[in-house]
Amino acid sequence: MEPTEKRQRKVRKTIRKGTALLIAVQWTIGLVVTVLVLWGIWSWRGERTYSGWRNSKRLEVASRLLRDGRFDEAASLARALYNEDTSNLQAVRIIATSAEHYSPFAARPWRQHAFDLAPWNLTNRIELALTTLAVGDSMTARNILLAVGTNAPPNPSFFEALGAAQFSVADFSGAEASFAESSRLDPSNLDRQFNLARARLLMDSQAKNQEARQTLDRLATNGPTRVAALTLRIEDALRGRRNTEALRLAEQMIASTNVPFASRILHLTVLKAAGSQKLESSVSNLEKATVSKPQELAQLAVWMSNNGMSPAALAWVRTLPREPLADPSLRIAVADLLIGVKDWLGLRQWVRSEDWKDFDSFRIAYDAVAAHFLASVETRNTELDTLWQRAIKAAKQNPAQLQALAKMAQLWHFGPQVELTLWAIAESGALEEGALFDLNRIYLQRQDTLGQLKVARRMLAIRPNDSAALNNVVYLGLLLDKNDAKLQQMADTLHVKSPKNPVHVATYAFALFTRGQHGQAVAVMNTLGAEVLKRPIYSAMQGVFLAYAGNAKGAREALTGATGATLSPEEDALVRTARTMVRMTP
Repeated sequence: MEPTEKRQRKVRKTIRKGTALLIAVQWTIGLVVTVLVLWGIWSWRGERTYSGWRNSKRLEVASRLLRDGRFDEAASLARALYNEDTSNLQAVRIIATSAEHYSPFAARPWRQHAFDLAPWNLTNRIELALTTLAVGDSMTARNILLAVGTNAPPNPSFFEALGAAQFSVADFSGAEASFAESSRLDPSNLDRQFNLARARLLMDSQAKNQEARQTLDRLATNGPTRVAALTLRIEDALRGRRNTEALRLAEQMIASTNVPFASRILHLTVLKAAGSQKLESSVSNLEKATVSKPQELAQLAVWMSNNGMSPAALAWVRTLPREPLADPSLRIAVADLLIGVKDWLGLRQWVRSEDWKDFDSFRIAYDAVAAHFLASVETRNTELDTLWQRAIKAAKQNPAQLQALAKMAQLWHFGPQVELTLWAIAESGALEEGALFDLNRIYLQRQDTLGQLKVARRMLAIRPNDSAALNNVVYLGLLLDKNDAKLQQMADTLHVKSPKNPVHVATYAFALFTRGQHGQAVAVMNTLGAEVLKRPIYSAMQGVFLAYAGNAKGAREALTGATGATLSPEEDALVRTARTMVRMTP
């Protein structure tokens, strides 16, 4: 037994030694691992600290380059930072500001990106709205700022931007309120006072108009605002046919030194309106003064063309040296002069004589005008369409040129070309919402439901979370195809999303109606209340639903209240059928 006990004691001793050794090894490994982890964390934090410090310094350099007007260098450095971190808000804003120096169209996507990164940042909202306004999309600019709602901060720049957007959509009362708040918050700023007067001058209130004139008279005594204030006063006098007053103010304006050329052109307009004998000599003096200034030459030529002096302007232009005639703005002005005298062959020769470089889209458009009037009746539309599509293609990278082409087509009453150009704008990524608004107006006037649906689908693609856009797609789509299962599903989604919006409720009721659930459609419409149902369009819809639900008396009452409703052809067909069902005169 003894040897066995000795062996057991020896084994236990060996186990204790092994256990102690194992614990020591584990402790040592744990210590090493801890040291390594701590070293890694320290290194990582150190690397992050250094990286953050380095990026901060690079942003400082980019900001300084931007302040110094070195836009390309600032943008290049900011883009490098953006490529490393696409959520770098300061880098995005530097890129946007640099791009805006060259074109608001280039800046707009970056302004949108900055806003998406920090929508709560008021500066981002204001800058996005102002850039959107600069590209001509006034409605969207206004909506960006109005989205703040009743939580508008006491910031003069915010109200100034809102006033500018409201002014651009002819909401002069709204603009006056916004500019007034901006001036109240920053009373020493003369520009804000000028904008307030500009809005008041166009309001339907003689008291506000007179208040604006008094403000402008005061600002006309101040150097920085003098010309702008006098210009506004002159334009106001011309609108009111107060020609003597306009002439006095115009003479006062051009008496100064270093008067802008646009002010001299306005002086000509006043002379013509007043029937002044000085007009001819004033035009002649400007002709002599602008010989070596193509931009001013173009402005004078355009003014002469717009004021019934195209033959005289052409005679003058033909005496000019070749060099200024190569300027794109003057080439466009000469083309307008040739149109003014209906010299279609001369127009064709003019636009085909030389390359217009970056303005080639306009050259092709003018060629299309010449072709339209020179071609036979049989080939006229084909030639116009072919050349106009080429003009759109040439302008594809320049939304501003596309917009100008659309205005040219409207001016010349080229209806299909207007539509074609507006769709090109709508698909260009800039000015798209304004173009879609114009297209929708065309389709409404034409009672083209399919065209309206096409616009609605494009708007929904731009604004996938917009309930109004979704509603339009659902309603217009179901008008044209009640069996579209996807639209039915979208109608249900819309109702869940905004169950109290009257327009959306009516759309959901219409979806139920197209499924054959006529009684349910009536019940849903009833949730709108009596006041809403008195509106002609809602009365028309409820009358249709009641007729199909078998309630002839209710249908007749509703359809009688629908008198005056503006209906699409598809809606009108439904109303006519309903009237027949309840034995009313179609």
